[in-house]
Amino acid sequence: MKKGNQGFTNALHSGHVLHHMRLCLILDQKIRVPVPPLLEKLGPNEFQHFYEVLLAELSVDNPALLKQSLFQKGRFSKQRQPRELIFCHLRKPKTNPYLEIPIGWLKEIVELLRGYGFEVEVENLLCKAEADFSSSIQLMDYQDLALNNLLKRHRGILVAPCGAGKTVMSLELIKRRNRRALVLVHTLDLLEQWVLSAKTFLGMEAATIGGGKKNIDSSLIVGTVQSLVRDRILLSRLSETCGIVVVDECHHTPASTFTKVVGLLKPEYLYGVSATPEREDGLSSIMHFFLGPILHQIKTESLQKTKQLLRPGFKPIETSFFFAYDKEDNESWHQMMEALIRDPVRNELIVRHLLLGIGKKNLILSSRIEHLNLLVELLKNKAPKARIALVTGQTAKKERLDLLNQTRDGQIDFLFSTQLADEGLDIRCLENLFLVTPTRNSSRIQQRVGRIMRLFEGKNPPVVYDFVDTRTKVLLSQYRSRFHSVYQKILDLKQQ
Repeated sequence: MKKGNQGFTNALHSGHVLHHMRLCLILDQKIRVPVPPLLEKLGPNEFQHFYEVLLAELSVDNPALLKQSLFQKGRFSKQRQPRELIFCHLRKPKTNPYLEIPIGWLKEIVELLRGYGFEVEVENLLCKAEADFSSSIQLMDYQDLALNNLLKRHRGILVAPCGAGKTVMSLELIKRRNRRALVLVHTLDLLEQWVLSAKTFLGMEAATIGGGKKNIDSSLIVGTVQSLVRDRILLSRLSETCGIVVVDECHHTPASTFTKVVGLLKPEYLYGVSATPEREDGLSSIMHFFLGPILHQIKTESLQKTKQLLRPGFKPIETSFFFAYDKEDNESWHQMMEALIRDPVRNELIVRHLLLGIGKKNLILSSRIEHLNLLVELLKNKAPKARIALVTGQTAKKERLDLLNQTRDGQIDFLFSTQLADEGLDIRCLENLFLVTPTRNSSRIQQRVGRIMRLFEGKNPPVVYDFVDTRTKVLLSQYRSRFHSVYQKILDLKQQ
């Protein structure tokens, strides 16, 4: 049971409903809960209990503290981290005290206050700036169902796999809400994709904030959180002029950059979209504090059954790599990965399987740029006529866009990258996925596999190649984790 749930449940059934008192919540960038009526009705002791319930519900354990404890004796020691991340604060305690909490928790705070016997009213200061959009979108049945569920609430999250049409559904949602819109993204690739989709489906030029641009002269603005968090004046203008905000890849919301940006906006409608809402660091609840609950979820398996998504085959490739990993040694993981990416036998094994992909569209993912460079050189030596592209965070923006467009147009056979496929990569012709460095992060694996599941005319049956280091216990454990959490659910395991 989540810490604080019992107190929350008890508060809802506390019996205070015999003596009702009005209390007005203020909806702005956050929810403001005035303290005086709480003290007047509850008294100091019961108010303290109420406050402790809120703190318990709106606090999460800080994963950075655990990470720090693992490395505190090594060279990675840092300044002491707080034990908890707290999202309930007492403001202006001496003059006009109120409790400040994220707006995604509106339903819960209303229920809690009613449990204490309050008649809750709401003063709505949210931005309702209107705009008209025309749309050429024709939703599929499963998309229409999802959209209808989103339209029932002012805030919430859509969960849908890669290829389900999250961007299309979001644009139609913006159109139906008739509010000036801001879409928040965290990469320039996603920004460019949203701009292209707005032109394709809404017939309009979206304004952009990011990549050196700060243009807000449109009814639809697409901005990177990195640019917005550095410009509070611009963020304040958007707060007063955008009536709907959509947070793309919203599982990033718990990151401090996202919470700072989202927490300073006040749209009437606020939604998030993600393929993988669950975070392995335990911070998923922060996403819900700011954006609200999951309103609709589209399952990968259901779209595969209806042939809306492909079900890739699976080929695990066993390697001979071995490393004597020592979990007590802070440097051991780094040393193991250095040995792994340089292992000549392992790299030759990878390239032999890449050669089987000649004539198909292949995506090769490694966590290390150095590893990709080694593999590219090996492949060039074996297949000098192969059309190869390497895209990393170091690739210049224009070159990056050119290479991705060439891949979409079928001019690239082997696309090598690091984190490119973790989010927002829309290249429908991709057929083979080669995972050449280990991880147990199921969200990333699910995102990466999703890149080859999209429908495309003339596409060969997609296949996932996973290079499994069975002789090293920790790496074998990671493989088993991704097999059970992802592969068993969405891959055709008969094709091994």
